[in-house]
Amino acid sequence: MIFLDPFAREFHADCEQAARIAVGNLRASSSQFPQDGRIERIVGELSVRSPAFTCLWARYEVRPRTHDDKHFRHPRVGELRLHFEALAVTSAPGQHLSVYGAEPGSTDADALVLLGRLPEHDPALTDRATTANEGERK
Repeated sequence: MIFLDPFAREFHADCEQAARIAVGNLRASSSQFPQDGRIERIVGELSVRSPAFTCLWARYEVRPRTHDDKHFRHPRVGELRLHFEALAVTSAPGQHLSVYGAEPGSTDADALVLLGRLPEHDPALTDRATTANEGERK
């Protein structure tokens, strides 16, 4: 999403930082699983389709993130500042469970509750995503 979806610039409050983090994590995964065809396909596609990815990938920064504070702009609930933790799944090497949370009693916590109550599919967002994808194909 960060490299190929135009909506990413709106969704991530700091898209450049999110991109650096994503590439550092991908580098970390690729070093743990050097023969993984899925990682090779992702890197290949992003290298062809995203000059920003290619530039970051060429830096060779291996930076696995196990925790961080993230700032998002959700189109329906507004600004969200969440804490993220990546937990290793010991029964499945290489797998992680990502957990996002907000400070209890904060507006971010209220926004998460609201987000959980929203309908699963929002036609307005689906229409916007479809329009963006059609524009990307042209």
